[in-house]
Amino acid sequence: MSTIPPSMPPAHFPPLPPQSSRPKNWFDRNWKWFVPALIIFCLLIFGGFIAAILFGTMHMFDSSEPYKTAVERAMKNPEVQAKLGTPITVGRFTSGSINLNGPSGNASIEIPLRGPKGRGVVYIEAKKRAGKWAYETLEFAADDGDRIPLLDSTLPQVHPSPSSAPAGKSDDGTT
Repeated sequence: MSTIPPSMPPAHFPPLPPQSSRPKNWFDRNWKWFVPALIIFCLLIFGGFIAAILFGTMHMFDSSEPYKTAVERAMKNPEVQAKLGTPITVGRFTSGSINLNGPSGNASIEIPLRGPKGRGVVYIEAKKRAGKWAYETLEFAADDGDRIPLLDSTLPQVHPSPSSAPAGKSDDGTT
């Protein structure tokens, strides 16, 4: 007879759990919601920065004397009221530039206006000297091409500068 034991059925042991080289950290467990939240946060910060710049720029225009003068004159002008109807509202996007350096500066602004009958733009060209604004241009341009002057003798105006020709000569070069 043989010394080999009778065959035994194979033993069934449960599988071993997988061995991780390191435990998962917080980011490994939460990256699926953290990355999109970080992207949204960055977009909100960027959008807030852009909104702050736009708000600051619009506030700079709205608080300037040339802007206030132009809007007031356009709203009270009967010809502008006839073109646009009432009520007249100021459009959202004023464009142009205002440069101030102490008591001097200049402004070149376009203010959109609209009413029930139409739309138009108020154009302003002004210079500030010794703390006072003087206007070169202040007029309303309707969408149909009509222009209505808003500048009159009650506002300080910039007068044309004298000719740059030397004394004794006219502009055409003759004496």
